[in-house]
This record gives sequence, structure tokens and C-alpha cells, in this order.
Amino acid sequence: MFFVGASVVLFALALLLRNTKAISISLLSIGLAVGMNFFNISISYQKWIERQQPELGHR
Repeated sequence: MFFVGASVVLFALALLLRNTKAISISLLSIGLAVGMNFFNISISYQKWIERQQPELGHR
């Protein structure tokens, strides 16, 4: 969540400065941070499933 927050702050700063290149890079970093969080959540959930119900962990 830190990366999403930092990316949003950078995006707001880029909007204040009206720099189109910085805005596009900030939007890209927000997208990458959100994607990374979803990926980490899915990996954590899969590991949790394998611990709780080993028969469901191996598909």
C-alpha cells in the first residue's frame, strides 16, 4: 500500500505542475503498484489455502 500512496502523491504533484510526461509516468506507476498488490494478495491467498486445506492447494 505504500507504493500506491506514494504514486498517488506523485500524481497529485504532477497535476499541480501540469507536466504531461510526469502525469503519464505517475499513472503508469499507480497501475504497476496496484497490479503488484493484487499479485501479492493472490500469492498470499494461495499459500493460505495450501496451509488450511492442502487437498485444495494443488490443482
